[in-house]
Amino acid sequence: MSPFILFLIVLSIASVALVVSLWWIVSPALRQSRKRFVVSLVLLGLSLPVLAALANLLQFNALDYDKQIARLEVSQLGAEAYRVRLTKNGEEFQDFDLYGDYWLLDVRMLVWESWLARLGVLPLYSFDRISGRYKSTEDELSKRRSVHSLRKSSPIDTWGLVSSLDLPFVAARYGNGTFMPLKDGVQYALYIGNRGVIAQEIVDTGIVEEGLGLKRPQ
Repeated sequence: MSPFILFLIVLSIASVALVVSLWWIVSPALRQSRKRFVVSLVLLGLSLPVLAALANLLQFNALDYDKQIARLEVSQLGAEAYRVRLTKNGEEFQDFDLYGDYWLLDVRMLVWESWLARLGVLPLYSFDRISGRYKSTEDELSKRRSVHSLRKSSPIDTWGLVSSLDLPFVAARYGNGTFMPLKDGVQYALYIGNRGVIAQEIVDTGIVEEGLGLKRPQ
């Protein structure tokens, strides 16, 4: 079941609450009723954060085990210096400079629990950050570090809000894959699994290397 169906239901309820609360506030006749005026303010105060949180969830994607979520291409700039191109949705790309011997892509995940899980509502994920790492601890402590945020700006961080609350129906989890080698000219196909990103090195039309030895779910 797509989680966006659930979002549409919640969005409809919040939108109705927003319209009703605004109508009660601006209506001269209803403004005379103190009780209704207070209720309208409460509805307004509840609906606006809900709508903002739902807008933030538009940055998330439903988890699809069989779908390639992105491609990463590596070009060497110098000693332990690389430029990687992250292409999402087959066309949207960003270039990042990474330093070290390996790269890692982290994601943030929202996993449904309780009755939502039983309904088969799919987990959600969004890209969080991409970083480089050196092979040796000494280099990691002394050489140039590189971490780039992949988050989009939003007035409300829904993932952060969920992670700070003990909600019975959804959990915020941090998913990552494994550090993969930075090698000039190499391309990686990226998939998403329950633990995070699965990176697979591409050679011609075949996949020859998999992060952590994980197999892409069938």
